[in-house]
Amino acid sequence: MTAGRRFLAWGAAAALALACNCPCAAPNTARPGRARSRGTRGELRFRAVTPIDLATGKAQPAMRVGKHPDAIVAGPDGRTVYVANGGSSTVTPISVATGTIGRAIRVATDPVALAMVPDGRTVYVACQTSGRGTVVPISTSTNRAGKPIRAGWDPVAIAVTPDGRAVLVADLGN
Repeated sequence: MTAGRRFLAWGAAAALALACNCPCAAPNTARPGRARSRGTRGELRFRAVTPIDLATGKAQPAMRVGKHPDAIVAGPDGRTVYVANGGSSTVTPISVATGTIGRAIRVATDPVALAMVPDGRTVYVACQTSGRGTVVPISTSTNRAGKPIRAGWDPVAIAVTPDGRAVLVADLGN
């Protein structure tokens, strides 16, 4: 299998690996107010996306992203995936073809969900910002965040309509 195909398979399966890398999946043995882990191994576990080669069914080496990766979305062309890092208030782009991790994009506090418009030009990020929800658009051509849009109190999921004309936000707080 060529590198391009291996990583294309990886892009489709990377979302499955987030559950294994998120702090929610690990037992909480830390005392309140203390970091859950110390050292490189623990930090990587809570800051990683693990590619899975679907041809072999084997996990590839973990890729370090921001703190607490909560969500992942692939562009319609399969070239780039975006990872929402709830613990670092960033979104990390990753090139699927090369496995290159891009520069983290600063968004509002606690990004929890991502949705891509059908044409791939914008990623929308649902954020739980201090008791008020926001949606932050990211231009995929520049990888820059736009102006946050107020959206309820506690967003947990986001979707774009198939025609790309509306973004829907599931909100636990309204």
